[in-house]
Amino acid sequence: MGDNRVELPETLTGNVSNETSTASTYEERSLAENISACIFFIIIILFAIGGNVLVILAVYMYRRLRDEVANLFIVNLSITDLSSATVVMLSSVIAVSMDRWALSGPWCRIVCGANYCFIIVSMLTLMFISMDRYVAIVYSLHYPLLVTKRRVLYFIVYAWIQGFAFGLTPILFNWIEYDYWEATCAIQWHIYGNPVLIYVIVAFILCFLLPGVLLTVAYCKVFSEVKKIKPRAQPQMQLASIQRPGTQNGHHDRNSVAPDEPPPPPKPQKYSESSKAVRSLLIVVLAYFVCMTPFSVTKLIKVIISTPDALPGYANLVATFFQYMSSAVNPLIYGLFRRDFQKAFLYLLWRTVRNRDSTGATSININSISM
Repeated sequence: MGDNRVELPETLTGNVSNETSTASTYEERSLAENISACIFFIIIILFAIGGNVLVILAVYMYRRLRDEVANLFIVNLSITDLSSATVVMLSSVIAVSMDRWALSGPWCRIVCGANYCFIIVSMLTLMFISMDRYVAIVYSLHYPLLVTKRRVLYFIVYAWIQGFAFGLTPILFNWIEYDYWEATCAIQWHIYGNPVLIYVIVAFILCFLLPGVLLTVAYCKVFSEVKKIKPRAQPQMQLASIQRPGTQNGHHDRNSVAPDEPPPPPKPQKYSESSKAVRSLLIVVLAYFVCMTPFSVTKLIKVIISTPDALPGYANLVATFFQYMSSAVNPLIYGLFRRDFQKAFLYLLWRTVRNRDSTGATSININSISM
């Protein structure tokens, strides 16, 4: 774009209108770039809203998912992503389409606080999910006693309290302005100095470093335990396929007596499903970190360098794209890697088709689906 710069009116750079970038000049995006960015944002929003609504409905309407207490964490994650899509992303679409922040100053501060809140709640929820899987695998016999609905709800409430606390702080201290290249309202790290630095350090430790360490340790323990369980599960799977004494051609022979017949081995289905669930949740965690890494790195660079031009404008915009994508990928992962969610999505599709078809005729096979 070269020297294509726009001078901001003084009312937009001074204290009167604190919702706009404080830089007196900035490189302007072209019309084609704004249109492309809006299209990309809208695609992410549609996937985020549609996919997360589908996940919430699946857990609510499909009995097998509804009965699993830990799925409340997944519902909470979907609610967080859905809120981000409707509050934060839609505001970005409006700002990019207008090529400026056209909404009110108070709404700018709310959007920024909500954005940080949703990011923190997502991170804490992923940590709680990893701890849940750790308890389910390592302490499987005590899992129903340790993981109850009330405790899960306590953890969820705590995540939102911490998210609100750190999201409200920059609003109260009035650190927020519209960042043109981030396409959203954000803390202006280069202006407020030490107070913002203290906030960043505390938020990084409590909201990212500590949850990240606990999450990593939990999944390492889980996969270590899974490797121990797998060798024991394989002989059981082979033994289950061997015809037991007292059976002929797969049918029980009433005339035969097998007093020493051992009880049937436990079915490996539960282990297999648990292993697949752990794998899918690990993919969710990895996808989240991949999407959030550009956002975190750009913020860290801004804090360290503390100048308005610490990064090229497009680096900020790409980081925002990746951050928003984190709210849209989870439903896709559930649909690809979890059979229970696949059945739930199929059930919802069947319900939709049945409601539209007065005759009730449908080509979808739902014999294996139960509410």
